[in-house]
This record gives sequence, structure tokens and C-alpha cells, in this order.
Amino acid sequence: MAELLTEMGVEFEYRSVNRDPAARREWEDLDGERLPMLRMGSVGIVRGLDRIKVQQLIGWVGC
Repeated sequence: MAELLTEMGVEFEYRSVNRDPAARREWEDLDGERLPMLRMGSVGIVRGLDRIKVQQLIGWVGC
């Protein structure tokens, strides 16, 4: 996911659920099912590495 966002020129904050207890709690509160997970504020969430959904979330392709 980080590589995809970097390739697209998107600024992001990387948080590891394995190393950051606060990130783990937040992930578990969201559902705790699948990684990677991309959350864009309250706009949306993409679970797993789905290039099309990421592009839709940031407005690169039509929904």
C-alpha cells in the first residue's frame, strides 16, 4: 500500500498495527480483519491492496 501511494504521489502516514498499540486499537475498532487498510479521514476505507478502490477514494477514477 505504501508503495502504491508513493507511486501516486499521495502523502500519507504509515502506522504499524504490530508496533503501535494505538494504531492496533484503531484498526480493531474499525473491524480488525484485513491488512493493509487505508483510511482517508472520514471519507472512506479501503481494505486490502485494491488499486482501483484506492484510486476511487482519492478521486483518480470515476466511482
